[in-house]
Amino acid sequence: MSDTEELFAKSAAEIKTNAEVDPESAQNAEAPSSNPGAPSTKSRTRMERKFPALTFSDAIELAEGIQVHAAGQKVRRLTLFEKMGKSPDSSATRQLVTSSGQYGLTKGGYSAEFLELTPEGKVATGDEIPPAKKIQTRFELAVQRSQRLQGFTKS
Repeated sequence: MSDTEELFAKSAAEIKTNAEVDPESAQNAEAPSSNPGAPSTKSRTRMERKFPALTFSDAIELAEGIQVHAAGQKVRRLTLFEKMGKSPDSSATRQLVTSSGQYGLTKGGYSAEFLELTPEGKVATGDEIPPAKKIQTRFELAVQRSQRLQGFTKS
């Protein structure tokens, strides 16, 4: 018997022994593949959120960054993240861009060349905007228009 066959036989015996001790975990166990480099037979499913991954307070950081570093104007994504001290390709930054767009603060995805504020994003972060108007706009973006709370509030 070759080393591979012997290893496979031992693994099969262990799975059988585990099945006798704990039948539930044995159902989830898999015998090792004869090809160690082969991909797993289980596939990962993609989780689809119906709400932004970040809180509004976290997402508004991007809109404020555009206001501070680009005077509220359209800006190159790479330039903005360099000025903000963030990696433009990290998963956290991708989540920031996506969440900010879902809240209606910014336009442009994580692979877009440019990012810009929406009209509401300009009001929510503008320095010249009266505080009451800023708060009202932020509330509308965070709660009333958010996909996360759709169906819970009356329009």
